[in-house]
Amino acid sequence: MTPVVIKDGEYTATIYRLIKECRYGDAIVILNHQLEKHMKSRAALSLLGYCCFHTQDFSAAADCYEQLGLLHPEVEEYRLYHAQALARACCYPEAMKASFLLDNPSTYTRHFGTLYCAKGNYDFGISRVIKSLEPYNKKLGTDTWFYAKRCVLSLLENMSKHMILLRDAVVQDCLLFLERCEVYGREEPAVIQAPLQDERASSSSSSSLGRNSVTYEARLLKALFYQVVGWNE
Repeated sequence: MTPVVIKDGEYTATIYRLIKECRYGDAIVILNHQLEKHMKSRAALSLLGYCCFHTQDFSAAADCYEQLGLLHPEVEEYRLYHAQALARACCYPEAMKASFLLDNPSTYTRHFGTLYCAKGNYDFGISRVIKSLEPYNKKLGTDTWFYAKRCVLSLLENMSKHMILLRDAVVQDCLLFLERCEVYGREEPAVIQAPLQDERASSSSSSSLGRNSVTYEARLLKALFYQVVGWNE
């Protein structure tokens, strides 16, 4: 790597130019050198964390954001970036611990869960989504159910295609989660406009919302689960 020559008075401009050109490695070298002289530099730590994240050195990025969070506890974004970097580094227990330090931890717990379901890590992702909806009588609603059922549908699709193999314990957790959604979702609309339809289902329903209820959709998803895994109720 050819050393970057920085002219007098152009330190900041050089760093931003390197980042704009995606020369993160060069920027990291300069920023690390700067931090040797100014260990608590907010600008250097923030830029270093950004560069490390973009080079997929998530552990180093997490270290930067952890320091920033300690130095500037009033800035929640640093705590969020710290948790995200830990999650990307596959440090799941540490990421969850960090997420609980956020002002609204359940929101970010659900965010992490849906993120890892999208990446195919259903063991971790589904468990986080389920956790984020506890207690159900307070947190189960149209918006939270939307994210939860999207993860469950993605899981069922991949299981039906034999693309993933889920542990029995995780399957049991999913079924228990859907059963609880049945109980607490009777008066919660599943979507604002149109429900998940099952052409074979009758028009009658155990809820005043009819098919447009969390209870109805949770029951359908539970039936699909039994069908996909080949279990008998």
